[in-house]
Amino acid sequence: MKKRILAAVLAATTMLGMVGCSQTKKEEEQSTGMANPITQCESLDALNKSMNTKLCAPGVMGVEDVAYQLIDNGGYQIGEYIFKVAGQEYDFRVASTKDDISGVYINGEAAFNKDIAEDEDIQYVESDEIKAARWFMIEGQYEISVKDDGKLSMESFKSMVNELYQQTTSDIDRATAN
Repeated sequence: MKKRILAAVLAATTMLGMVGCSQTKKEEEQSTGMANPITQCESLDALNKSMNTKLCAPGVMGVEDVAYQLIDNGGYQIGEYIFKVAGQEYDFRVASTKDDISGVYINGEAAFNKDIAEDEDIQYVESDEIKAARWFMIEGQYEISVKDDGKLSMESFKSMVNELYQQTTSDIDRATAN
């Protein structure tokens, strides 16, 4: 059943196309000879429509929007919303896969190299350099990370993650495929 849901989500995403996202691959191919795997989107709404997801902005003061983009990762797309709060850059991603989409490595290993425990809704990792979290929903995996400059407490990070988790789960049941 879960495979059917993921297949339907992927098919719907493909059919929706790149609504609101500007394709710059031809320009990139002409200048470098390689296709650019990143497609810029005009807004968070356009990104969500393209991915059929619920990436959202945190409700804190001082959020600066930096970029909304789709990343073609070969077998699937990654939706990415990059924003800043208090000068720190956050990378909030979503994809219809169980693969680690964070791009975060700690001591040379993928940050999320284990499944989420049955009793966990959100998996956290932390090092001296980064804080990251991920959770799974029916439409895929959500992941957020921030480079740690020593000013952001884990408690503050978890508070923001919990808010984003609540927004992404507000009208969708938690996936049990973790």
